[in-house]
Amino acid sequence: MSPIVSLCGKDCYSGQNCEHRRQWVVDRLAVLVDVFAIDLCGYAVMSNHYHLVLRINRDKAASWTGLEVAERWMMLFSGPMVVKRWVSGAVDAAESQQALSVGKYGHARAGGLG
Repeated sequence: MSPIVSLCGKDCYSGQNCEHRRQWVVDRLAVLVDVFAIDLCGYAVMSNHYHLVLRINRDKAASWTGLEVAERWMMLFSGPMVVKRWVSGAVDAAESQQALSVGKYGHARAGGLG
């Protein structure tokens, strides 16, 4: 039999109250919706799991430039050095092309979840 894991509420093994995690999940969802081209249509955070209803906003993702995609991605993740330099404006033409090629992959991924 598997142990019951508590995401929120009282942990049955330690007795620790983990209710503070519920607000953390909600706050993190708000950040992710701002960064990515997704609309959060509904959610429910239960004691041991959560449900999300998301809509991919392909029009929004398609409207972003490569630079916007890179900036958004780097709000959450560490990017390749060439992309970091490109976002800061410290690249030459060759590095700019290299950063754009990396950005095209990110641009394609901005409209998908998989």
